[in-house]
Amino acid sequence: MRLVVATLLCASVLCFGQLSGRRAPGFSLPDSNFHRYDLQDYHGKWLLIDFMITQCPHCKALSKVLEQVKPRYANRIAILSIVIAPPETQATVAQYIREEKVTVPILFDQGQVA
Repeated sequence: MRLVVATLLCASVLCFGQLSGRRAPGFSLPDSNFHRYDLQDYHGKWLLIDFMITQCPHCKALSKVLEQVKPRYANRIAILSIVIAPPETQATVAQYIREEKVTVPILFDQGQVA
């Protein structure tokens, strides 16, 4: 588990180290209950953003890892998953949440972020 988190953090530093100190573009996206999540709400926290598809086996595996990371680093890290709508719908996401027991918010992007 530590290796996965360390790998993700190191990869982000290596890939985006030159951009450190710059503000990320803002966004505000809804989840399936129409609750909006705004990037500004996470100011001062590490935010891990996961772009996913509900039918992807690799995404399902990563969701399980993120569910383990969430309680362990709850005060220091926030996690948001983002799906592209369409093809994802409220029904496909609700089924995914139910089957995979996901507690990480899954947000719907219609081209604003991706």
